[in-house]
Amino acid sequence: MTAHGFLRCAVFLLSVASSVSSSRPPLGTATRLVTKKLPRYYSRSSVVSSRNGNFMPSVGNGFVGTVIYSDTVYISGVFNGPAHPKKNPIYPVYLYQHAHRARVPSTASINFRVRGVAGENLYALDVSEGVFYKWFTAELLEVEQRIYAHRTRKNILVVEITAKNKAGKEFEMDIVPNLGYVSRDIHFQMTESGRGDALAATGMVSLS
Repeated sequence: MTAHGFLRCAVFLLSVASSVSSSRPPLGTATRLVTKKLPRYYSRSSVVSSRNGNFMPSVGNGFVGTVIYSDTVYISGVFNGPAHPKKNPIYPVYLYQHAHRARVPSTASINFRVRGVAGENLYALDVSEGVFYKWFTAELLEVEQRIYAHRTRKNILVVEITAKNKAGKEFEMDIVPNLGYVSRDIHFQMTESGRGDALAATGMVSLS
């Protein structure tokens, strides 16, 4: 049996600006959790085998959400997989043996690196604003990245990068995407977006 559902979702908006105002990274508050290092060692297959506390932050708005810098976006109500319970043992959890949220390759997984400049990275998740921050601070150069799910346009994830350059010279910055592998859950086809500077795709969810 095969079931099909249409997926309509714009999941990425990138805004890059230079030489604009950017405030210095604030200290942590009751709602803004600040760290100098992001977790690296965590399991991609099972929550029970991840080390305590080693989870990347996530952003979402109840319709679309993602784990920061991961290759996956999830959308409310879009599922795939067998609609029957798994036999014992329950663990480990193998995703494709169960009904699960369909994986959408992330176009909002954008990181950045400043070339040839010594500086310090700082990260924060503001649970009141619903925004993930990354700051890069060097002498005469500050870069701020914000990643969040739009509050009113529910199908949009936003990535903003702003820089404050006081050095009087240009700096090179790499934009590093993490689109990830082709999804087993949804087969996308590129289509005309009506805009020369934008790409669009349509996809169908298949259960077989």
